[in-house]
Amino acid sequence: MVSTTFDRHAKLKVSLPEASTKATQQQHDPLVLSIDAKGNYFINDRQIVNQQLDTLKQAILKTLGEGVDIKNASLVLRADANTPHQSVVRAMDAASQIGLTKMSIATVERQ
Repeated sequence: MVSTTFDRHAKLKVSLPEASTKATQQQHDPLVLSIDAKGNYFINDRQIVNQQLDTLKQAILKTLGEGVDIKNASLVLRADANTPHQSVVRAMDAASQIGLTKMSIATVERQ
């Protein structure tokens, strides 16, 4: 059994990468998974205790709650522009392993 705790006092500042296209509108409130420049994970601005794949999966499931239709849930990855690539891949892997298929990556529009 894996237990997950969050740091409620985390102040996360993420510098999103730029993109030239505008974001599409989501129908439901997505789960927001942020990754800072050091590869630390935050769900809805609450820090996850470590960067392990199993901990990340449990935190996502716990935040979604029981009875949620995973296939209709959506996840937005907010990765800092300087986040290690492995941290983003791990987040996508965790989401995929628990059955989340609706994922998007947050960016800011290029000026």
